[in-house]
Amino acid sequence: MINFKRNLSNKIINYGLRFLSIISIPLNFIVFFALENSLCFIVRGIPVLLSLIIVGLFLYRDKVSLYSKLKSFILILFSTGIYTLFLGLLDMAALWFILAIIFAFFDRIKNLPLYIFLAALLLTISTGLLMMFKIPYIPIDYGFENCQFACVAIRIINFLIIGFLIFKILKMFFITIELYINEINDKNMVLEQLRDSKNNEAEQKFKNQLLKNNIEKHELELKYKNKELEKSFSKIIQFNNMFEDFKKDIRNNNYKKALLNINSFQTENYSLNNMIVVFNELYPQFIIKLKDNFPQLTETDINVCVLISSGLKSVEISRIMSVTEATVGTYRNRIRKKLNIESNVDIARFLIYRLTHNNSSI
Repeated sequence: MINFKRNLSNKIINYGLRFLSIISIPLNFIVFFALENSLCFIVRGIPVLLSLIIVGLFLYRDKVSLYSKLKSFILILFSTGIYTLFLGLLDMAALWFILAIIFAFFDRIKNLPLYIFLAALLLTISTGLLMMFKIPYIPIDYGFENCQFACVAIRIINFLIIGFLIFKILKMFFITIELYINEINDKNMVLEQLRDSKNNEAEQKFKNQLLKNNIEKHELELKYKNKELEKSFSKIIQFNNMFEDFKKDIRNNNYKKALLNINSFQTENYSLNNMIVVFNELYPQFIIKLKDNFPQLTETDINVCVLISSGLKSVEISRIMSVTEATVGTYRNRIRKKLNIESNVDIARFLIYRLTHNNSSI
């Protein structure tokens, strides 16, 4: 609404300035020579001054702000109305006042058209009274003897009626336009909100679908990695079990059976290092992020964390690391202190949560 009103005001004012600039020069010549009987030169010079101001505003119309130009234009119209009113030309003055009222509707000052209308009415009544009592109010020969009371009264009443009607009609016109434009703006705003809402909804659906696909892909990769890790760890655990049987056979002096066990596993060399290598191949970022997030952990602590995160129990970890279950328990307690977690907190879940939430992926 504001932009529409500004553009409309600027366009109308520029047209008005152009029109007045064209007609002001011949009109002022007529007024200048018509007032040759004036006893004061300033009376003849006022139209020339007003025309110069109008021409100046027209020439610099693009350099003057809209509302400064509008106020100047309204002031010129109203001043011209006062001037013609003081010359006794009530009908002509009414036209200038009405033009001033029309352009006042474009100004930001509330009720400005009403103020101009009341001021013009007061001036018209005052001038009419001076004319009826034949009181000269500027130094010029008026010849009021032909002006009758009824003539002046009718002019004042005509201005009052016509001016009031024009004022009400224009006010209703601008109010209707403003309401119509506000309604259009409200509808456009609703349509824009609906459009944005649909775009956001479509974008959110796309993001959700993309996230769902990524989650499904990640779950498949995780299942595959866990399956591979389980196969590797099962071989290592199987090897450790066979190694325990081998030591038992040695203690029982069953060297032949021990030799068979050694031959069956002579091509494979599974150990803790092998498990770390396998785990690191499947989860290449786990150990790196573990060291970055918890630099206080030693290599032994990191190995224990890897085995715990693989889902192995303490008894299985003790066999792989060739230590007792009590030692594994000591490792767990030491890791909990370094991670600053309680004894009832699962180490594997804590590590997976911290590493996956502080980083994009493992």
